[in-house]
Amino acid sequence: MVAAPDSIRFAASDSAIYKPRTNSQFKKVNFFIAKNLTSRQKATFVISGKGEMFREPQQAAGAANGAPEREESSGPGGGLGLPTERPDPLHSDQWLFLGILSLFLAVAAVVVYTFTRKRKAAFPSPVDSQTQPVPLMEALKDEMFELESEWLLGKMRAEDYQIAKAALDTTLQRTLQPSRR
Repeated sequence: MVAAPDSIRFAASDSAIYKPRTNSQFKKVNFFIAKNLTSRQKATFVISGKGEMFREPQQAAGAANGAPEREESSGPGGGLGLPTERPDPLHSDQWLFLGILSLFLAVAAVVVYTFTRKRKAAFPSPVDSQTQPVPLMEALKDEMFELESEWLLGKMRAEDYQIAKAALDTTLQRTLQPSRR
């Protein structure tokens, strides 16, 4: 189907393919309809001339349809149809709704915060000496290294080394034992 205003000339390569039609709703517009085309037929045509499709003013179209007349605005928009005149359904209660929603979210945040805080206090995480060294274990390690270094360099007597080594071993054993409370 091809639609063209009267001012534009339509010429089909095969006039038997396109049948001209008119429509009373579209004044000054010619329609050319092709029916029962086969794949071997060439449905070519040439359009020449200048023109544009006729438009009725919207006020006249609205009055003809029985719709109330409406004043056109010069602002953006338009679209296919008239916007609805009904207000937003939540317009009167939207602030009440947003306030209750905010209050609900604040209460939920406080509950989650206090629950996780109590849970952390009730179940303390075990200390893993590989990921989080204990300060006492760190100090014992440094002392053992210093003791062994001095012994290997010959800066200590054998008696002093044995006494210091026994003291560090005892401290290390007490540190590694579970606390008895």
